[in-house]
Order: sequence, then structure tokens, then C-alpha cells
Amino acid sequence: LQRLGVDDLDIALIHSDGSDLTILQESGTLETLRDLQREGLVRAIGISSKTVEGGLAAAPLCDVLMVTYNRGDQDQAPVLAACRDSGTGVLIKKALDSGHDDCAADAIALALSQPASSSVVVGTVSAQHLRENTQAARAALG
Repeated sequence: LQRLGVDDLDIALIHSDGSDLTILQESGTLETLRDLQREGLVRAIGISSKTVEGGLAAAPLCDVLMVTYNRGDQDQAPVLAACRDSGTGVLIKKALDSGHDDCAADAIALALSQPASSSVVVGTVSAQHLRENTQAARAALG
């Protein structure tokens, strides 16, 4: 926090290597983040999950999840529903299918159309792509 020059972090996410359940149930990482949250050092905690089972287990335990969702990969739909039902925030990752989706506007609209979706994390390689992606998000949100 000192190096960042801030008093607290808005969000701290665990990055999963695919072992979501082991991380959640055995590593103590989520408990450590919850302790930091109680101390006021982190506002929201969660996990960038990779499995449906892990996402379903994490939804009631976390403030926010980061999940993959795009036209080619909708396996995490049950996790989105669980987050919606539990009030857990969702950051959609890989909405553009790691750059393989040829229509960013449609991909962003799909991600933002999910009731549980709080935001879409979109990387970019140029200022023009950033402008286009921002316009697509604005159009999707009305």
C-alpha cells in the first residue's frame, strides 16, 4: 500500500491456476484476504476462477468473482447465475475471447447483457481499440 501510495485497495483477487477448490478450501488465502478486509486494507475480495465448481463455491464467499464469458465459452453461465442470486459482483474476463472475437461490439454487448455482470475487463493494443471498446460498452448499456 505504501509503494502504491494508497490507504487501501479497492479489490484484491486471488489468481487461480485452475485449482479453485483447493485454493478456496485449503490454502488460507481467502481467509487472509478477509482479515485484510476487516482491517480496512482491502474493500472487496474475490477470486479469478477457472472452474465452474470453484466459481460456484466462491460465489457466496466472495464480494466479486472474475469469470470467463464470451460467445465461444459460456461454461461459466451457472456461476453468473449463482453470483446474481448471492449479490456477488462479476468481472467478465476474456469477453473478446483473447482477441479472437472479430466483433468487439457484439462481444462486449453479450458480456454486459448478463444480469450478474458488473464490468468487463478488456485489454487493448491501441488507443483506437480503447475508444471503440468504450463506445461499444456505452452502446450496450444504453
